[in-house]
Amino acid sequence: ANWLYVLASIYITANWVSHITFRRARRQSENSQFFVGRKPATLRDFRWAMAIICTLTTFGIVVDLAGNANWVPLFAAVLANVTIIFSIFSSRRLWKVLMAMPEDS
Repeated sequence: ANWLYVLASIYITANWVSHITFRRARRQSENSQFFVGRKPATLRDFRWAMAIICTLTTFGIVVDLAGNANWVPLFAAVLANVTIIFSIFSSRRLWKVLMAMPEDS
C-alpha cells in the first residue's frame, strides 16, 4: 500500500509546484497577455486533484486494513493507472492551451 501513498504524494507535489509556478508567472509582466481574462486559481480548481489524492490515500488505508483480499490492491492498481492516464491527457491539453495550438492536433 506504500506505493499508493507515494503516488498520492507525487500528485500533491506536482499540484503544489504547478500552482506556485503559475502564481509566479502571473506576477511577471511579460506573461500578462496569457493571463488576461483568466482568474487566479481557487480551491474549486483543485477539486479533481484533491479527489484523486483522497482516493489514492483511502485505497492505501483500505489495502493496509484488508489484509489478504487480492481484489483491493488490484482495483487500486487499475484506479492508479486510470488517474495517471487522465493526468497525461490533461497535461497534453494544458500544454496545447499554453502553446495556443488548435485542440484537435
